[in-house]
Amino acid sequence: MITYTDVVRERVEAPLEAVWKILADFGGIGRYVKGADVSHLEGPQQGVGCVRVIPRGDQATRERMETYDAAGHAYSYAVLEGSPVAMKGYVGEVKVVPLEGNTCLVEWGGRFETSSAPDPGAQKKGLEKFYRNAIDGVRALV
Repeated sequence: MITYTDVVRERVEAPLEAVWKILADFGGIGRYVKGADVSHLEGPQQGVGCVRVIPRGDQATRERMETYDAAGHAYSYAVLEGSPVAMKGYVGEVKVVPLEGNTCLVEWGGRFETSSAPDPGAQKKGLEKFYRNAIDGVRALV
């Protein structure tokens, strides 16, 4: 089993609160990630324990919010089932950090294990691309 941990850090030219408002809406990921429209939420509608269900063809990805820190502008989530790639135990983390003026830093990362992928490094690169595309999607909204 190989364990990967990675974080993408991107500067966003927008106020932290505007960026956090978008990212903190756990069920709203489809607003800034193409193809990640949430069909419904399970459990609490926001915060720890909230599960978003993202249809992917004939299966669905279920992700649960594990931690939520409104003051620290951060949360983590776990993929419960339906991972789009061969990952085990994926936990993602999203954080928004204030910078000078109306600028902030978005940190989006994750860790996972894999053993069945023909090229585990490609999974890591794919996740980095997903994180960067997600952050670009947020930029387009602020």
